[in-house]
Amino acid sequence: MKRILFTLSFVICNLSFSHAVALTSPDGKYVVNIDGMTYSVTYNNKVIVEPSQLGVDIDNRLFESALAVPRGVHDNWCRDLVLESVDSITTHDTTWTPLYGENAQVRDHYNELVLHFQKGSDGQGAVAEGYDKRMYYAMDIVVRAYDEGIALRYHFPETANSLFLHITGERTQFAMPTGTMAWYEEWAQGAYDLRPLKGEWFESERPLLPLATSPCPRCASMPARRASACGSM
Repeated sequence: MKRILFTLSFVICNLSFSHAVALTSPDGKYVVNIDGMTYSVTYNNKVIVEPSQLGVDIDNRLFESALAVPRGVHDNWCRDLVLESVDSITTHDTTWTPLYGENAQVRDHYNELVLHFQKGSDGQGAVAEGYDKRMYYAMDIVVRAYDEGIALRYHFPETANSLFLHITGERTQFAMPTGTMAWYEEWAQGAYDLRPLKGEWFESERPLLPLATSPCPRCASMPARRASACGSM
């Protein structure tokens, strides 16, 4: 049986919309679902990331006050975002050439979905002397599904009032299923150990690699560099 190692790379905001959206990888194995203030990921119909909290913290009170713009929500900035539209799913399939590495060319193949959000568009503030003093923000969520995993990111389009964004933190969580194991190593030159993801951890200088499925007994008893050659990985 083939075992799957997965990596996740994304930055997500605490969304406030009333219906769920889903995106599938080109091979149909990965599915990311975004529903309200949570997201989840499945692989081959198996949950590998359970519903998890989303969110970033933005505190723009100083900028808003200085520019005579009405103050917005700051304790949970994404709470009052409104979904305005969702672009149609597009497919991207190209190759690019790295400057160095193991492969002469890298395939860039994914499905993409863009969600457009805004807040403060109810006319708060006014346009005076050619300056837009309305409390208005726009944010896009770009979701990509690859055959290798899922990626999400923020994009903040420029708005007429040109307000800065003072990002103070983020609330993203990664809720792995109970019993998830991970390859772990504190130092760059050491060998990976396989251990339960739940428990006490020190720093992990090398990438932390959660397993989407339970390892076979052979892999569980050998270093990662040897286990990678096992047919079950």
